[in-house]
Amino acid sequence: RIELTALDDGKAVLVVTDDGRGYDPEGVDKTRLGLWLIQGLTQQVRGDLSTTIDGGVTSRLEFTTQFEA
Repeated sequence: RIELTALDDGKAVLVVTDDGRGYDPEGVDKTRLGLWLIQGLTQQVRGDLSTTIDGGVTSRLEFTTQFEA
């Protein structure tokens, strides 16, 4: 499931949920392409990324929708 929600304070939150078996975050190579891309996106939008692993994986990216020039 993918959800994009506008928040009242000029921010938005993107939530991606996978109901698969999850993974062990300690055993993951964080330099793999997918994770590397997610970290790059998070930095570009100056966001905060959190991931929950519980009967699947939920990643939540909160970011500002208005950028300074």
